[in-house]
Amino acid sequence: MKDYFSIIPLHELQWLHKVISITENIPICITISPARKEAFGFPLIYVNKQFEKTTGYNRDEIIGKNCKFLQPEEPIQEEETQYKLIKKCLETGIPTSVIITNVKKSNIPFHNLISLKSVIDEDGNYLYSIGIQTEITAEPINKIDMQNVVDLINILSKIKKPII
Repeated sequence: MKDYFSIIPLHELQWLHKVISITENIPICITISPARKEAFGFPLIYVNKQFEKTTGYNRDEIIGKNCKFLQPEEPIQEEETQYKLIKKCLETGIPTSVIITNVKKSNIPFHNLISLKSVIDEDGNYLYSIGIQTEITAEPINKIDMQNVVDLINILSKIKKPII
């Protein structure tokens, strides 16, 4: 997936660098996947340190993979609607937030609040999907935390690319 960075325009690299510098050390999981046809399946091109800490996966193990590796081996029937919403969001770029069960590298399941938001350029092209994940197994999520997640995803998706 490192080759992916060689095919994107400089202004997108600059945008990615900005987003990474903002999100690398925040205490919420952040992922970025390209929406391009050349990068079929929304492979991860970036995860922050909190994602590594929460899931137990080192980024070198998962860059280039779709986030489906976090799903349980046996699908949870009651979560089928959430998976359909995620799929529709990724296909269309329409934002969504869902709670699903994921599994850490240590095989420990956890409830994951996932918010997905598309990054659209000024020409209307769907370039990236930003994911914000929050483990909610240990403590219930409150409205303030939920609003902080929504606010963060909106800020990240609106970082403007530099004019060249």
